[in-house]
Amino acid sequence: MLETRPRNASATRATILKAARRAFAQHGYDGVNLRDIAARANCNVALVSRYFGGKEKLFREAVSEGFTLSDISGTERQDFGPNLAQYILSKRQRGALEPLQALLRSTSNASASALMQDILETQFVAPLAEWIGGENAKLRAATIAAIIIGMATARDILETPSLTSPTIAQVTDTLAPLLQSLIEPC
Repeated sequence: MLETRPRNASATRATILKAARRAFAQHGYDGVNLRDIAARANCNVALVSRYFGGKEKLFREAVSEGFTLSDISGTERQDFGPNLAQYILSKRQRGALEPLQALLRSTSNASASALMQDILETQFVAPLAEWIGGENAKLRAATIAAIIIGMATARDILETPSLTSPTIAQVTDTLAPLLQSLIEPC
């Protein structure tokens, strides 16, 4: 008699999402299909479609958590720059680079690129602009996003020596005032 494992929809969904994050980070949007993800998650491809509705929706969910402000949302205004810098610079230590890797490896696909633009705009730039307030808030929020993506790419993906050799505290001391200056009213 075959032994079956108990059904647990939330655990299966989480396993699929974890497999998708890794697959998109390693191969980009075009280099992955739902069968690959199902194999990584050790489940039937029909479950991937059932829980996520298709590749585009799965990609959106797999990468979206990497572009939210939830981890720093309770930050006091005067601590924003140092807290955000510390958060960004510790992503590698937390093993949280997959969304950025997926972004970089998927930019050649127009659909994935449009999804990433939407995720960045709706989940990061718009909420940050609202929190910043004042004149040019959206431009300042988008500039912060660009700095973060550039710093994370140069430091954690390309491993630029002039950014990886200094300690996180040293890079934070340089980055924090720049980030802080962008939330202050112009």
